[in-house]
Amino acid sequence: MAVPAAIRPDSWDFALFLHVLGAMVFVGALVAAAVTLLAAYERDARLRLLAFRLLLFVGLPAYVAMLVGGEWITSKEGLGGENDPAWLVIGVVVTDLTAVLLVVSIVLAGIASRKSKVCLGRATGALATVALVANVVAVWAMTAKPT
Repeated sequence: MAVPAAIRPDSWDFALFLHVLGAMVFVGALVAAAVTLLAAYERDARLRLLAFRLLLFVGLPAYVAMLVGGEWITSKEGLGGENDPAWLVIGVVVTDLTAVLLVVSIVLAGIASRKSKVCLGRATGALATVALVANVVAVWAMTAKPT
């Protein structure tokens, strides 16, 4: 038996679009920054500076768009109470964890690009990779909707 698709009112479309677009750009920025930081050569400060700028000027605004869109669509759907579905709880936990990892990554990438610290740049790349893995779990939770 086929399950009919969930129909949302048209007024919810922009909030959902903002959330998904922000998440896609954010994950892309994390991938680009992690690869750039982990592949940076010993003396190549330009790659560390690029990763810092990616996190600050692309990752942070995309994170804010993802967060605002997510909160907006959550309020429109009437979620956010005690009996939230598991996929929403996973998304909220990952979003909070990612905020901490993003701020720490931006600060460390900034220091690594200014002071030309190779090991600090690689540590930042590792943090960005952890944030990326957490966000892939959130993407799975948002699409698969586990109970």
